[in-house]
Amino acid sequence: MAASDLACFPWAIVEITRNTENRDSVDLCFCQAARDSAEALVMREELAERIQNPNKDALVIFSFTCVGSSVRFWFTCRNPENKRIEMRCIWATSLALTWGVYALRMVIENMREWVYRRVKPELARWIHLVRLQPEEQSIVLPPEIQDFLSRRIESSKHLEKSQLKSHRNCIKDDFYFCHERGCGCGSDDDGDEDDEDDEDGNLHDL
Repeated sequence: MAASDLACFPWAIVEITRNTENRDSVDLCFCQAARDSAEALVMREELAERIQNPNKDALVIFSFTCVGSSVRFWFTCRNPENKRIEMRCIWATSLALTWGVYALRMVIENMREWVYRRVKPELARWIHLVRLQPEEQSIVLPPEIQDFLSRRIESSKHLEKSQLKSHRNCIKDDFYFCHERGCGCGSDDDGDEDDEDDEDGNLHDL
């Protein structure tokens, strides 16, 4: 990965709507959080696929949805049983309550500590390992060379078929007798079986 290929890996999603009376606006807020967190998770999964034994702690995305004064805390991960991406609400509070504000601050601090101590170092390790991997190089041949190779491949296929046809009488009971020297197996077009002498004067019943 070059410097121009570096990407940001989001670890938290925040969706806010002030319209608490319109149910469609509330559902849209939840859906946007689910969509964005799923995209962030897929980005990490694509990076983790190139690493052996990635830490599963880094394959979780946190989200906050704020609908008016109501705040919900979600996490998004892939269900190991059905392989589907799921977003689940694990905590909720209201900013209209004093203890709700303090509790939210504590949740954010715990989340940041989790991310910076366990997730960020793991992502840095993944990126470092990917950088060490050799880049895949593809060679594009000129059109005239591609046409030449295609003709050679087709020619070799026809040659193999003709050789198999010329030696069809050398095969009996799944055993190949022909040794190429003086082989006349292709001359008998009617498929009759003949007897031949080997170098020692013995007969092989073909």
